Amino acid sequence: MDPIVIIGAGLSGLAAAAHLARHGRRVVVLEAGRAVGGCCSTEDVDGFRFNNGALYVATPALLRHAFARLDIDFDACVRLRPIAVPQLAVLDSGTRVFTTTAEGAWIEGADAAARTARYRLLVQAARDAGGAFIVTGHTQDDQIETFLMRKERSAHAEARGLAAMSSRSLLGGLGREGSVELDRPLLSISRQALRDELRERGIDWVDDPSNANTEYERPRVRLGVAAQADRRAVLDQIAEAGAARERDNADLIAALADPSSLHVDANGSLLVDPQLYAALPDNARRLFSGLLAAIAGGRRFLPGDSERSRIERLLSGEDDNHRLTVFGALIERGEKGTPHRLRREKRNLPRLHLEPGKPIVWDGRFRFANEGTMDFELAAPGRQELADFLKSRNIEIESRKREAWLVSPALYSDGRLFALPFLKNGEFPQDVHIERHFAIFDHVLPGHDFDLAMAVEARIGRVCAEMS
Repeated sequence: MDPIVIIGAGLSGLAAAAHLARHGRRVVVLEAGRAVGGCCSTEDVDGFRFNNGALYVATPALLRHAFARLDIDFDACVRLRPIAVPQLAVLDSGTRVFTTTAEGAWIEGADAAARTARYRLLVQAARDAGGAFIVTGHTQDDQIETFLMRKERSAHAEARGLAAMSSRSLLGGLGREGSVELDRPLLSISRQALRDELRERGIDWVDDPSNANTEYERPRVRLGVAAQADRRAVLDQIAEAGAARERDNADLIAALADPSSLHVDANGSLLVDPQLYAALPDNARRLFSGLLAAIAGGRRFLPGDSERSRIERLLSGEDDNHRLTVFGALIERGEKGTPHRLRREKRNLPRLHLEPGKPIVWDGRFRFANEGTMDFELAAPGRQELADFLKSRNIEIESRKREAWLVSPALYSDGRLFALPFLKNGEFPQDVHIERHFAIFDHVLPGHDFDLAMAVEARIGRVCAEMS
């Protein structure tokens, strides 16, 4: 009898082989790796043992749901420990898994990547056509689905995302050259009412086949929980969430009207007035915590509820530690009335190509435009590299400024450090321009947050005057 060949000696392959062998079949298992076990294998390197399998659970809510359907207590079977250091995993598919704590995790997967790509193409098409507006056909049904998807992901009853889609958004930043307004005029109209109107007018439409593909989240929600939902109740919850978001924004905007509330120091750090911070209402203080971390870390999104709470505890003095690294930001609590301080941490800083005529954003914090003819690389300098560069120019700086430069972009030419953008009289190329970029506002800015974005920009500004 010819043997049954099983390719792969992971858990499923070994289980299949064992099952077949128990029933008297000859089995051959082929494995490309050096050891069996697949995702449950380990590897020893230089005396250290590495686990090749699952190291964290990114979406425990989904596992709890699956276990509950089997009447199994997930928490009794799987013990989760909080992750001390935030992680970002980028899969081969482009899916980005952000892991902060066992509950504070989210995924930017195929849906998010496709949406980002669509908006990028739409914005480029609008710019090419000289247009300033994009109008979409999102309906009330889409709004309900958006709310239900976000509610499933959120552990916080007043999560800002529960306000769902805004009727107006800006793509490319508030008041920025080339920005495009995205309008959704049909959010109060049901999908069925829209189709009835189109039929009455004799207008055909095309259905995207992916809208029926339940491998994607929205079609699953549309054909599942959204079909069973009480529409009026969901719309009321959206309205309540929108009102809460507007209220929290208004509290923070009022505080930011004080010029001393927030500013950038000579080293590029964000400085926050501790008395003003402490006086904010709870939700506004938590919002401010997340917003500061996102700006300092160059992130497009607010950190999760649990991370904002960690920042709040630190800055409010409820944590014995006086500093915290989270969401790409290093946060230090001010002592004896001195300002709280936030800056970028020295991890995962990008290296990008700055070509003539092609503006780029570096690390979600700086926008560069090269109007010259030379190509450059943009990267944060290494510690010794920076020391050698400054020594060769007889420049002495204090330690805090040096730490700031280690997380700031420098120009490289032919692999060598060429210039520091923030070095006074540093012979920086005049045809290379730099300004501050707010990743959280300058990509997709919902109408809910227009005034908040303006208030933050008024305090920090676009001009990079620090370290000069």
